[in-house]
Amino acid sequence: GGLMQFGPSRLELTESGGWQAADFAAQLLEKGTATTQTGGRRGAEQPQTVTLPKGRPFLVGCGLFRPHLPFYAPKEFFDKFPTDEMTGLNRAELDSIIADLKDLPAGGRRFSDYEGGKLKQVMENARKVGGAEAEVQAWRELVQAYLACVSFADTCIGRILEGLEESPQKSNTVVVLWSDHGFHLGSKYHVAKQALWEEAN
Repeated sequence: GGLMQFGPSRLELTESGGWQAADFAAQLLEKGTATTQTGGRRGAEQPQTVTLPKGRPFLVGCGLFRPHLPFYAPKEFFDKFPTDEMTGLNRAELDSIIADLKDLPAGGRRFSDYEGGKLKQVMENARKVGGAEAEVQAWRELVQAYLACVSFADTCIGRILEGLEESPQKSNTVVVLWSDHGFHLGSKYHVAKQALWEEAN
């Protein structure tokens, strides 16, 4: 794929698609009806109103894109995870991760990003900008962006659960939450999934 992208979004929380989806689901639960916002990514879609069926069971599904690449989230979520407090992500740890790759068989090496992949791309870009000492800061910023996206998704889920709490169905509704895979953030010199190591699975 293209360049790995991450960082604070230009959008405020209420302008973001994830929040709008969560808020829509919450309003649907609270009031029994909700109307979509217009002017999303695809332009001026017509607003649509959805109403829950009265006296019948129903399913409300709400998909949240984050945490997913590119790691964009409103800035307030980045502020929760200052990179200067990520002391465990340091040069010694990065060197240890690289040294650990030496005894990997070829089949395992192809899952690492050391010879090609997302983390190599991030590190090469960091070295171009600030030399080898910029690698640790780039790693921290990548982890910060992932954590910001997780926190953003958590806030969206919280909004849905608030809607349920205010709804007439709060005592007889089942909530199911699931995700599709884990995510490497540097272990085995790897970022993302597409690997058979524990973090991805």
